Amino acid sequence: MTQTMMPARYRSRTMKIKLTTIAITRPLSGIVGESEVASDLQALLGISMAGHEPSLRISGGL
Repeated sequence: MTQTMMPARYRSRTMKIKLTTIAITRPLSGIVGESEVASDLQALLGISMAGHEPSLRISGGL
């Protein structure tokens, strides 16, 4: 049972991370350019299971 509960916990955690990073990058999309933000979000979706590092990497890079 613990193995099935762990992914659910990670899922809710990554959804919060995705929402916060989208909230951070959306206002910057006009400044940076939509294509760069879209590629950053695609990279984030690919590495979302890593934890908070992708969101910190994107906010720090911009």
